[in-house]
Amino acid sequence: QSDARDTMRIIMNASRESHHIFLGQNATSLLMDLALSFAGIYSSNDKTLTDSDEIVVSVANHEANIKPWVLAAQISGAKIVWWTATDGGTYLDSLIQCLSPSTKVVALPHASNILGYCHDLAEICEVVHKEANGRAHVVADGVSSSPHRRPDVQALGAHWYVLSCHKLFGPHVGVLSGSLGAVQDVFGDKNVRKVF
Repeated sequence: QSDARDTMRIIMNASRESHHIFLGQNATSLLMDLALSFAGIYSSNDKTLTDSDEIVVSVANHEANIKPWVLAAQISGAKIVWWTATDGGTYLDSLIQCLSPSTKVVALPHASNILGYCHDLAEICEVVHKEANGRAHVVADGVSSSPHRRPDVQALGAHWYVLSCHKLFGPHVGVLSGSLGAVQDVFGDKNVRKVF
């Protein structure tokens, strides 16, 4: 698995000094494990979700990046805020309306498998950081975008980025990249290898 992680580090531009690479059955299971970790199932860190937190979920997501966050909200008492860009404004305008100092997670697709639209993820991450006072984690589903553009996690700026190797003509394995700061926030000093 070490060689596989090193290969994914190259593909995703995720250095050992900046990101942790998790491997799993698929992107769906990795997103579920991540959401349950935020809900405190796999983590006892005090930075996990509480009933005063909000999770912003894009309606353009694949179900794999919706259901885990709905479940995490049910477990933790956090509130789901649905992000939709149907108000006639830009997607950034509608996102800003969803964000608050209570926002803990923003779950979105890098490219929507529903609409085919590719978000400017770096810009979204900047907006989320500003509007949520630096406390929100951006969880990006890169399954639909990674076959078409390189998932450079350092340039994109998402705290968490998931993809499926089989979409890149590789084995049926999911890959989750987490920035070291994000991994520390969710898991503290706990051995994350026991979770993923």
